[in-house]
Amino acid sequence: MSSIVWRILFGLVLIGHGAGHIYFLGPMLGRVRWGQAGRSWLLSGRVPDIVVKIVGDAVWLLAMFGFMVAGGGLLGQHDWWRALAVASVGVSMLGLTLFWQPMRQMHIAGLMDIAILVALLVFHWPSAGLVGS
Repeated sequence: MSSIVWRILFGLVLIGHGAGHIYFLGPMLGRVRWGQAGRSWLLSGRVPDIVVKIVGDAVWLLAMFGFMVAGGGLLGQHDWWRALAVASVGVSMLGLTLFWQPMRQMHIAGLMDIAILVALLVFHWPSAGLVGS
């Protein structure tokens, strides 16, 4: 495959993974109930609910937009997209840790975070030569 195809595919994966964080943000905002309670196993009951909500909103928004902007940065062939993708993995993993529930969506998000992190940091994939940045 050509470098533009790889760039588009991996860029869309990052954007899609970022957009998928709406599944966790929606319950935090109190807009939907998709199986997640919008509560933290670690924080809820220990700190005021408003703090849990603010932390949850911030974490999920940062992860969501971080991945989406990283994907856009890749599509635009900017050099900073990798660092933002790695930082977004960290934020997403923090959210998963704080708000963990034994749900399929949490497992999938965690596995995707790990896959992105391993691809970028361990295998240095996709290479700049492969995606053009």
